[in-house]
Amino acid sequence: MKIELNNQFKSFAGEDFKGLTMGQMLAEALGQGNKGNSIKLYSWALKFYNKEAVEMDDTDFDVLKGLVETTEVLNNLFKAQLLLEFEKLKK
Repeated sequence: MKIELNNQFKSFAGEDFKGLTMGQMLAEALGQGNKGNSIKLYSWALKFYNKEAVEMDDTDFDVLKGLVETTEVLNNLFKAQLLLEFEKLKK
């Protein structure tokens, strides 16, 4: 499965947050984490940050989803939008 997260997060008012894309914010969170396969997560972070697609299988996708669900680096506003985007990609 190919994962691209180049869209913007939305505020509660529905307006785009300026700055980092979903992928870039996720890359920052992956870089600050300390769990999982460090080399693989670093590779994903580099690709997400540079707005590249990340190819992963279902197992890796579940790992990524689990990391987003459990990270303390992101708040719920950002986590929820990433998880909803993951649901769209899974279909």
